[in-house]
Amino acid sequence: MMIKPDRDSRPSGFGEVPGVHAGQRFHRRTDLRTARVHLQPGRGIDACPDGARSIVFSGGYVDDVWDSENPIYTGEGGRDQQGRQVHDQIMVRGNLALRKNMEREIPVRVVRQIDLGVDFTYQYEGLYEVVRVRFEAGKDGPKVFRFALKRALLL
Repeated sequence: MMIKPDRDSRPSGFGEVPGVHAGQRFHRRTDLRTARVHLQPGRGIDACPDGARSIVFSGGYVDDVWDSENPIYTGEGGRDQQGRQVHDQIMVRGNLALRKNMEREIPVRVVRQIDLGVDFTYQYEGLYEVVRVRFEAGKDGPKVFRFALKRALLL
């Protein structure tokens, strides 16, 4: 699917951020917020009532698969304090927002955490379409939402 760059057809805050380009790096999540790339630094899914503006691949879910062309993003929820998936996820908050992106064909900004040995940084990867969601058993056992993404092609 081709994404039209018509900003008027998208809810406010979605799509590309002026002055930010794919490959650009940010030191911390607060820097992502300041640049308006990811507004909810404490969450992996920057969700609002209209959908998800952005997501961050940060290594928090073992079921995430990073591939620059066809990544799989694991939804949110169901983890314990040690980060293990102990309950099935439910279709609320960020998970519901990502499903709205898929249904409404609204691209989501994707950010990836990059480990630098003893430190890390965040890299903006660009806009992606949510092309499919599956609710299936994760590596830890309970069911998770797995959102298949595809790099958005801009006209």
